[in-house]
Amino acid sequence: MMLNIAMMQLASTTRLSILLGCVMALAVSGTLAPAQTPDAPDPPALELDAPIPDLSNYHVVELRPLAEHLYRKVLELQQENRILKAQIATLRKRRGTLRPTGEVPSAVGPDSQDLEPDAAITPSTSRRIAPFTYLPCEAWVGHQFIFLPRSKYLQKYGYQGFSAVKGQSDSQPYEDLVGQIGTVTDIHQDVFPRLTIKMNDGKALYVTAYTASAQGIAVKGIALVADLHFAREKWKGKTLWLKAGELTTYDEESKQLVPLQVRRYSPVEVLDVRAGWYENKPARVVCLTQSGDDGFVDVTLSGTNSNVSNAVRFDSVFFDQDPREKFPWEPRIWRAIERGKVLVGMEPQQVIFAWGKPTHVAASEQFGINREQWIYGEERHLIFEDGLITLVQE
Repeated sequence: MMLNIAMMQLASTTRLSILLGCVMALAVSGTLAPAQTPDAPDPPALELDAPIPDLSNYHVVELRPLAEHLYRKVLELQQENRILKAQIATLRKRRGTLRPTGEVPSAVGPDSQDLEPDAAITPSTSRRIAPFTYLPCEAWVGHQFIFLPRSKYLQKYGYQGFSAVKGQSDSQPYEDLVGQIGTVTDIHQDVFPRLTIKMNDGKALYVTAYTASAQGIAVKGIALVADLHFAREKWKGKTLWLKAGELTTYDEESKQLVPLQVRRYSPVEVLDVRAGWYENKPARVVCLTQSGDDGFVDVTLSGTNSNVSNAVRFDSVFFDQDPREKFPWEPRIWRAIERGKVLVGMEPQQVIFAWGKPTHVAASEQFGINREQWIYGEERHLIFEDGLITLVQE
């Protein structure tokens, strides 16, 4: 509530500033039409939330006092705006740390709001394993899995392949299983493994793992509970540093997920780790940026039930310590990296920070000089000589 009030106040004062600019521009330029009658009414008094009046019947001279009044008012409100912005950032941060159990920031989208509270993804009855241990399908017996939420579009299809009758292939309604947890009690090895999952309410579900992945067998729509538990325990409330300059957020007006631009390698606070939409990246890491915006990124953790070719690994997205302390390069190097630029004289690791890994590397030696050409697509390439860039072509 307090955050909404602060945002409304800030929007109102911003609106008044825009109106002032319009009135002053018209008053100074003299482009307003003359008053239609000799006895034109006095300029209207403007309140912050009042509709913008029709000013076409006022002479330019009559509007100058109004512009001066608005100018003084905006000067007074500028200081209030600075205070409000600071309050908004503080309230957004508090919203992340004081959020009631089970509630999520708006950036995550409406499809995640009925997901588990903290206790629900604690593997109390699951077999204990070391954090982020990869489990092949044949090792799943005794481990808990959670039914992942899905996008609005896919919810109507439910969880396909899961049946309440052994030996049959069916689908289960989305509303019945989303956020529910079950334990794998049996795996029958056939052409494809056939799993028995005992739900926490005592019911049994059966599914055949048809989806082949690079690491073995995957089952659509479920994720290892231990992965989410360990991730939340390790990172919730901690500071991480983003390698990429982008998070994802939810736009209330368009009802769409949209990119949120963030300064590369900037710190973010982890508000929560929740279940994501996809088994190949089941952990949704919800972050608070330095500017007070909520956003998230979906990652894979142990790789259990994940297709490696489509996975986004946690360590490819985040640093768990300040990279500027770990890599104390010159400020000009870090400024270039943040902008995604490379400079002559850079080292290979610095280039990887700025551009990522090349698609192709050609190495050679000429006159005792080790030479490498790094190729990025068709238009960008770099030349290294003895470990330093000598040529950049974009």
